[in-house]
Amino acid sequence: MATTGKGLPRSLKNFEPEVPAATTSVAGVVKKAANVAAPSAITAAAATQAAAAPTKAEFDAFVAEYNKLRTDLTNLRTTVAGILTANKNAGQM
Repeated sequence: MATTGKGLPRSLKNFEPEVPAATTSVAGVVKKAANVAAPSAITAAAATQAAAAPTKAEFDAFVAEYNKLRTDLTNLRTTVAGILTANKNAGQM
């Protein structure tokens, strides 16, 4: 098979693939995302509330969620370490 000098066969030198147009329901070159409505504007009352210091209940809820996340990440790390150790011991690494 003769080549063009750039590694392509001569039969592909001027090849232009037919690519369908992308839509929100059909993938073409890049599938278009569907339009998403813009979020509503932030009201002055919401901005004032967000800028205020958190209440004790809000802070306690935040700390509880943080601790849960930390526990979940620690468990994930332990699980991954166990899998890697098992694979290593089985000679798969």
